[in-house]
Amino acid sequence: MSWWASDRIRRDARRLTDPSRKGSVDSGGESTDAQFVQSMLQLTITNADVKTSVLVAAIALTFGVGTPAIPFEQALVPGARLAIAGAVLGTIAIVLCGVAGFYLVLSLRPRMRSRGFSRYSLPDIVAASVDELTERGAGTDRREAWIQVKNLADISARKHACIRRALSYYPMSVVLMVVSAAIGIIVRAGPM
Repeated sequence: MSWWASDRIRRDARRLTDPSRKGSVDSGGESTDAQFVQSMLQLTITNADVKTSVLVAAIALTFGVGTPAIPFEQALVPGARLAIAGAVLGTIAIVLCGVAGFYLVLSLRPRMRSRGFSRYSLPDIVAASVDELTERGAGTDRREAWIQVKNLADISARKHACIRRALSYYPMSVVLMVVSAAIGIIVRAGPM
């Protein structure tokens, strides 16, 4: 977690737990505890998106640097078993990079399943009229806030699950790409 996110969490925690402030959790605010959890979950979602962008850059770098070193042309020469092995390993590495990239794209795809109407949820706000948004009863604020907490928790969990899946494929692709590139260097150098 970045320093600014940690600082924001500390400031929000102080603000929401200060009983002298109106709307703090300890002052009896109706939904401020849920709003605090929402801000925490929004930070975990942001962190997941940052991790995804770093991993996408790493995959692009691995693909861009490693692919030219794979001995595809040398594998076409009859009897070039080492070059064939390098080309096969390189192909597997490329496929694994693609699978990892697929999971990272899935982590960026917004999938919001609502558990009920919530004025804290963008899809519900967009779908509702102004009258529907203002006619909600006084006791519904806390429930709607916790509905959105559940929605954000689902989004965060799905994003992190996709990142974990991508991370299970990416290291294997790096190892195979390095081995394939090393074979490519050996094959291109020729007999010594």
